[in-house]
Amino acid sequence: MKFGIRKKMFFITLSISIVISFIIGFSIFRQAYRLFLDNFLEDKLSLARSISGSLDGDALLSFTTPEVLSDERYLTYQRYLNKIKHDNNDISYLYAVIYDEDRKHHIYTLDANTNKTHTLWVETDPFALICRIDNSKIEIEYDQKLYTEDFTIEIDDEIVRVSFTQNNIYLNDALLFSILTSRPLTLNTVAGPISELDNFADHSQKGTINLNGEPIPIYLTLSLKGLPESIPGESYNEHDLESIEELNQLLAEDRDYASDEFVETEFGDTLFIYSIVHDSSDRPTGVLGLEVWAREATDYRRSIFLVAGIVSVIAFILSVSIYLLVTENMVIKAIKKFSGGVEEITKGNFDYHINIKRNDEIGDLATTFNGMTDGLKERDMVKDLFGKYVQKEVAEMVLKSEIKLGGEKQVATVLFSDIRSFTTLSEQLEPKNLVSMLNRYFTAMVDHIIRYSGVLDKYIGDALMVHFGILSDTKNSADNAVKTAIDMTKSLMDFNEQQENRKEPQINIGIGIHTGELVAGNIGSPNRMEYTVVGDTVNLASRAEGLTKLFGAHIVITEATHENLKDQGSYLSRPLDLIVVKGKTKPVLMYEIFDADSERTRQKKKETLQELNNAVILYRSRDFKKAKKIFFDLIKFNESDVLVKYYSNLCDYFLDNPPKDDWNGSAIMKTK
Repeated sequence: MKFGIRKKMFFITLSISIVISFIIGFSIFRQAYRLFLDNFLEDKLSLARSISGSLDGDALLSFTTPEVLSDERYLTYQRYLNKIKHDNNDISYLYAVIYDEDRKHHIYTLDANTNKTHTLWVETDPFALICRIDNSKIEIEYDQKLYTEDFTIEIDDEIVRVSFTQNNIYLNDALLFSILTSRPLTLNTVAGPISELDNFADHSQKGTINLNGEPIPIYLTLSLKGLPESIPGESYNEHDLESIEELNQLLAEDRDYASDEFVETEFGDTLFIYSIVHDSSDRPTGVLGLEVWAREATDYRRSIFLVAGIVSVIAFILSVSIYLLVTENMVIKAIKKFSGGVEEITKGNFDYHINIKRNDEIGDLATTFNGMTDGLKERDMVKDLFGKYVQKEVAEMVLKSEIKLGGEKQVATVLFSDIRSFTTLSEQLEPKNLVSMLNRYFTAMVDHIIRYSGVLDKYIGDALMVHFGILSDTKNSADNAVKTAIDMTKSLMDFNEQQENRKEPQINIGIGIHTGELVAGNIGSPNRMEYTVVGDTVNLASRAEGLTKLFGAHIVITEATHENLKDQGSYLSRPLDLIVVKGKTKPVLMYEIFDADSERTRQKKKETLQELNNAVILYRSRDFKKAKKIFFDLIKFNESDVLVKYYSNLCDYFLDNPPKDDWNGSAIMKTK
């Protein structure tokens, strides 16, 4: 039997309807639950910060022994936390801890929970039990459910049976604990005897228990009726090294923390929130811990799951109904024509039109399709032509959006490049040859700009203005600019070889780079505008380029750019001088990037870097005589190092003309 198009359409529609309804339901469920969880998390984090802000860090440092249980200040804090926990039913645990240097782990100082019965806490890696004991009656809480008779726990497909036998509790056939006496409470446990008469330090025991043939570490802690569940000075997660490390890191960074999702623990799904407590000097001294059960989230999840399910069913019914209301013949013929049209468009045939004349939605769609092909044809022509005048990113941005005057502040990197002595060079060449040389030079330079996601802002005669990090790759603007500058300088060597073969003059360039805040946007008038960047960052990049002549450097970058490099060690750089550029009052530390220097020059600069830094330190501390001696020796080692000669000349000047008392070691530039 032939499986015709009608049946195919029906089953395809059915399948698509199922998928669509599932996606709609799942999206509603996920978005609603995520929104709830984000708000829920923010509320709890705000609560934790509010509580930690009300605690005295100095007091926490004194709540480290059981003796403070009778201290009125401790009791005030304990009642305060207990009230907060009582007012928030979903809080399972609220406490404060500090780090004990002697024991190398954290200890409890405050605990909001007060035991209504004697409680034995049983913790293992895969699960945990809370055993409440009242007059020889035992009640066990597991996964937020209460049990007074036998129940089972499933762990990695293995069953562990918890059994109640008179005053004994067993895990499978292994005795977990038994009640020897109820007053005073004395227990015989798998980890040894524990009694309420013991010192608080002896209320915690470690041991092992055999479950399904395997020994499992077990930790037991007895908390007494009427007292906080955790006594001041009691160890906090002593056996959990990862938890200790996490809290230490939060204290070191003075940073609050909240888990993004509920975490599956041996006690059940829990949200963990930590907020730092400070002392009177605002130093981090302890951590407030807030743990939240998943009960409210679980209830909310059930309700939105039901709503999402209903919406999915409705979406499925509507999707199938659409097929039943539309005749297969009309749809199939139209689909074939549209399919052919799409195929032609993908081939680049924007002259193709679909010939469907109908007074319905399919006819409207055909008209829209034909209009789209006309628009694509026009857009393709405009984009191709526009791309000759502006860079691809700018062209696409203009074509996608409404063009308006205005800009916005952004942090980006600006690069300026300039041909040195261009006026003299232009006098040596015929205009035709000069334009030809500039076109070849710009072609080589722009290739590097595009490769590193730069945007060529404008040509300024023989100069280039480029910005990085605005229209693409916003996180690596400094690195992209420096890599572009290095490759531009290296490719200049090949360009000069071509110039030599043409018997035309060779050229040198200087490149300046600065990273900072600027304004980017459409600037001009409603009749004529350009996408560009303006601001102090642009001016400082231009000044940095001008300093390449002073220091005999190919590439000069500012301290801001140097600090924004992801891996400063991957570049060859050295500090130049503190420069107060023209029009400014504050000095800026300039750096030279010398990766593109000749191998011999690079090696000499690397070898003299430490001595140069030592001499500059002496220079800035006004010991010009000692600094001069080092600079003199460096000149003998590398006579071509302009920076060393620059500092040597400054030493000579200041030996004859000592600087004023308020001199900060900077140099003031009188020209651009």
